[in-house]
Amino acid sequence: MRALVTGSAGFVGSHLVDLLLADGHEVVGIDNLFRGSIANHSDALRSPRFCFNECDVLDAPQVERLAAGVECVFHLAAINGTKYFYECPELVMHTNVQGTENVLRAAAVNHVKSVVFTSSSEVYGQPAVVPTPEDAPSVFEPSTSVRWSYAVSKLLDEHMCAAHSRQSGANVAILRLFNAYGPRQVSSSYGQVVGMFAERLLRGKPPVVFGDGQQTRSFTYVEDMVRGIELASRRVSGCTVINIGNSDEVTITDLALLMRSLVSEMGGVVPEPGQLYEHEPLRRCPDISRAKKLLGYSPKVRLGEGLAMTLDWFRSRI
Repeated sequence: MRALVTGSAGFVGSHLVDLLLADGHEVVGIDNLFRGSIANHSDALRSPRFCFNECDVLDAPQVERLAAGVECVFHLAAINGTKYFYECPELVMHTNVQGTENVLRAAAVNHVKSVVFTSSSEVYGQPAVVPTPEDAPSVFEPSTSVRWSYAVSKLLDEHMCAAHSRQSGANVAILRLFNAYGPRQVSSSYGQVVGMFAERLLRGKPPVVFGDGQQTRSFTYVEDMVRGIELASRRVSGCTVINIGNSDEVTITDLALLMRSLVSEMGGVVPEPGQLYEHEPLRRCPDISRAKKLLGYSPKVRLGEGLAMTLDWFRSRI
């Protein structure tokens, strides 16, 4: 298979590229390096089956050109990172919606048979049901809350993907990803919690836990997640929405304490409190029964094991 991966130099995208290459595929990568890093492709660039292009998905002619001859498009490019939702919501929405429109148009023009779109657990908003199945309603605060700039852009993207499947006949997998973590994760304040905790702990600082720390998330090791993404490219027909994640739920305080216990030199440090983001969801846990049934997907890496590998990666770079 020849595949196009947008957002290829990002955290999840670069691991997906590595998996596709390991499986023997040819891969064309697109990334504007806004959040991604060319260093994430240090292994992939050694392969003659990988071609990287520094390109923005907002550049429609370039995206259309690079989609020529591919059999599957994996569309991961987006502006993610909770801090961005509050600081630049217009940029988040424009990039995510216009970028997806460009990718779907390129797929249609080039008669691409399969599209895998990575959506997000954020589209559930404040989930009405936990663990959350794919047919659960989306529950959002009023539109004056910038928290949902990312979520509604992803939800609109999903509707565009469904329309593309109906109009073109292409197979489209809409994957709602739940809290990936692992090596290469962004660790700045614009990243995600595991990366931020790792960075602070390994620099001798306590992790900052927002609010009372009792909010929960369900973390999925990145290698498990990209295997689920790859499976969807082969096992989805028509248009299907599927949660990809881990059904084990953990509080953020317990996550901080577990990571602290894995950094022995920081054994005496306690988490430092921080202010919770406005309208932060208090629980986030997927029902993954559809992924198990349709894809044969099941996460393999337990949280403690995955965090240890993640900390080892960060330790080698700090």
